[in-house]
Amino acid sequence: MCAALLAVVLVSTGCNSLSTTAGAAQVGGSVIATSALNDSMRQLQADAGFLCASTGGRPPATTGAGTDTWSTSYADSVLSQLIKFRILDQMVAAHHVSLPASDFNLALTETEDGITQTLSTLQQEGVTCPNATAASIVGGLGTSFRTAFVDNQLNQDAYSAYLAGTSLQPAALTDWEDSHRAEATLSCSAVIGVAKKSLALSIAKAVRGGASFATEATKHSENIGAGAGGSIGCLPPSSWPGNLGPVAVSLKLDTVSRPVEYQNTWILIYVTSRPLESLADVVSQLVGLESTAFDTQYAKALVSADISVSSVYGTLQRKVVQGAVSLSVVPPGSSACGYALSPSAAGCPVTTTSLAAGATGSG
Repeated sequence: MCAALLAVVLVSTGCNSLSTTAGAAQVGGSVIATSALNDSMRQLQADAGFLCASTGGRPPATTGAGTDTWSTSYADSVLSQLIKFRILDQMVAAHHVSLPASDFNLALTETEDGITQTLSTLQQEGVTCPNATAASIVGGLGTSFRTAFVDNQLNQDAYSAYLAGTSLQPAALTDWEDSHRAEATLSCSAVIGVAKKSLALSIAKAVRGGASFATEATKHSENIGAGAGGSIGCLPPSSWPGNLGPVAVSLKLDTVSRPVEYQNTWILIYVTSRPLESLADVVSQLVGLESTAFDTQYAKALVSADISVSSVYGTLQRKVVQGAVSLSVVPPGSSACGYALSPSAAGCPVTTTSLAAGATGSG
């Protein structure tokens, strides 16, 4: 690749050490306790599916080389994640964004959906996480990290709603939906896809003459929906790919469309109803609509947040790579020995008693 494309700009690196008595890290005056870091490491260590899915099928070594130690890279990666969680917490708090307790379950569903997509992508790449499902991965996390993990999605939902000028309160979402009917109206549809335009024209003529679209789909369709009478469910305008959206949105109900070419296939569309989205769907749509603005605001926060890291764990490094901001804690040295939690770890750097209180290594 061109060297310019690989350019890395250091935003800040750290001699930003923190007193070992103050915890593992501090974000804008809010302390991430060492005990919280150790609890998170234990919980993630016990969830093989999470480690597999989050690292592309290459679960990290969680323990160090010495007795009763954490791997430096593992500890720093978990600490980095907790710092990012805390930053988004503070973004939401700074704008007094409301977080209805009822939306936690929606965020949980979104979290599981995201993990399902990750597992599907890994499978397409030939990577398998044995016996792992989204439900088992999230369910396998300890209570505290699972809550923080799902709360992070809830925070993104709430901040996206804020960027869209609304909130997660049901009345506010209903008002937004009423004033954005074009974006919030679903097209409940069926499709037929065939290789030749002539066949698509013939099928459309048959449907206009009274033939069942579902029957024609089962008989002729070569792709999505064929086994379900062509049904693809109910989609908002933003979910239709390519040039299919405008056709679906403008099509009269119970009327077959003209053949539309998409990726070397001729598509016929048939819309049966146009309901408004559920409020849960509105939330998901807001996340999609505001993704660019959210990413911009989050990147600014990653760059500007006041963060200190205990010198035991190393230093904070922030980078801008091709416009994207990354934040990570970098170990204090190149040794793979690990963070020792007791003097029995001969040859490893031993943490102070106050910092490592209550912690164990491999569990």
